[in-house]
Amino acid sequence: MKKLTVDQLVAIQSLEENSLIAKVDIELIKGLSRVTITSIVGTNQSEVDAVLSEVLGSAFPDLEYMGSPAKYVSPIDGINQELYYLNYEGETLFYLIMRLGHEWSALDIVRQDA
Repeated sequence: MKKLTVDQLVAIQSLEENSLIAKVDIELIKGLSRVTITSIVGTNQSEVDAVLSEVLGSAFPDLEYMGSPAKYVSPIDGINQELYYLNYEGETLFYLIMRLGHEWSALDIVRQDA
């Protein structure tokens, strides 16, 4: 987890102004940070990518996805979700939760491991 600058915190907070983003959580642990971004239900992944690039691009250059997303059903409301890990400067700083809102087929779940 990284210690965030004021400019980075402002960029993260401005994500909540976008209609595709439902929630942004910043977790601070002894001066270090981890950010969870949650999309609204049914949002397209490419649209969220565009928002992240536009809003976070200058504060977090070279932000990159790591690995395949984890697919799961939210135990709170039963919504299908995908969890993405985004790295900045070699560390996982962001967690992106895409709330899909539709049912997965068995094939979708198997593809997660591919």
